Amino acid sequence: HNALEADVEAGVMAANVRRLEAMRRLGLVERPSSGEFEVGQDHLSTAMRFEERLARRAPFTAKVQSYWSLDEQIDVLGKSYLDRVLGGEVSGPEGDSRFARQFETSLQQRRLFLIEQGWMGEHQQRLSQQALQRMAVLELSTRAKELSGDLGLHVMTHIPNRVAGIYARRVDLAQGRMALIVGERQAVLVPWRPALERFAGRQVEGVMRGQTISWKLERGLGIGLQQM
Repeated sequence: HNALEADVEAGVMAANVRRLEAMRRLGLVERPSSGEFEVGQDHLSTAMRFEERLARRAPFTAKVQSYWSLDEQIDVLGKSYLDRVLGGEVSGPEGDSRFARQFETSLQQRRLFLIEQGWMGEHQQRLSQQALQRMAVLELSTRAKELSGDLGLHVMTHIPNRVAGIYARRVDLAQGRMALIVGERQAVLVPWRPALERFAGRQVEGVMRGQTISWKLERGLGIGLQQM
């Protein structure tokens, strides 16, 4: 691989070696005393079967951490995924991959921006929870005012016990994706769920149950959105 592609990263090569070694332990490839792996002509199909076996034994679930690119998060006036890393809420990517290096560069650029804006002190190592909360509230209220001007309706950011109206569209914020529900007299921004897209432009009703919203079509037809 390295001989054929000069730009292959060390992390990719290491991952390939780990995969081949795991396959060797299952008898799928050979590794003589020379240290080189010997693979058959059908190695691609063998590797596919190996990966399928791993997926069945340990299913992998992907989760979107941000709908914004790293560049978009650097100077946004809101709580971004980069901020959550700076605040210690989540961890950034590890290793020496290209993305990990890009992420670290963006993280430092974001930190400088926050220092310039007064959200962090110059010698502060971690973004405070108070700052994270204030940034989230500021972004949400600012976007709500913009939408209010577009709609001619008051847009709430506080989620009431019951939400009813037309699911108008999704709204991408640095802190996450929101859904805009438009009622007759006012609208509200609530956390978005992918299944809502099937009901764009339709009348929906949501009821708060603890920390989640249970959704259904307003005429009583459930749409299976119990977890929000």
